[in-house]
Amino acid sequence: STSTVTELIMLTNGRLADIVIDVTASVEAATQAVSAVRPLGTFIMAGSKGGAPVELPWDDLVRKQVRAIGVNSHEARSVEAAVALAETGHYPLDRMVTHRLPLERAGDAIELVRSDRGSHGVIKVVLDPWTQDCKASSATVPLQHGQPGKPEADRSSPHQ
Repeated sequence: STSTVTELIMLTNGRLADIVIDVTASVEAATQAVSAVRPLGTFIMAGSKGGAPVELPWDDLVRKQVRAIGVNSHEARSVEAAVALAETGHYPLDRMVTHRLPLERAGDAIELVRSDRGSHGVIKVVLDPWTQDCKASSATVPLQHGQPGKPEADRSSPHQ
């Protein structure tokens, strides 16, 4: 959102981000990512948009001399490096999870991502086998703090 870019401007004293990586299915997020990258920075689009056309502000990319990279695959050592980085806890990656659904609602999760295209704040949908299905009309299960989707009493269980 515009507020995200505004916050980034404040946090970086107007410098913006050296590298912006878009791993979402959101067309809007890709456009916003260009606004978040600094001049001479790097923009990486690693999230498929499911065939939806993406209109990037090419004039902004050229004016800021941004290096744009498209990524369509990965190798095992890249995944290992990403997992190691995530495990450091230096980055609040858990804040990217906007929806958590029980495993039996995998079809709902896929439809949520497919139909959203960024218009309802979907960033990351997690299928969590420990989340209990709520019978509310909402397609989402509220986020729980700590170990994702696992009730406090169950966290000491040997079956984690």
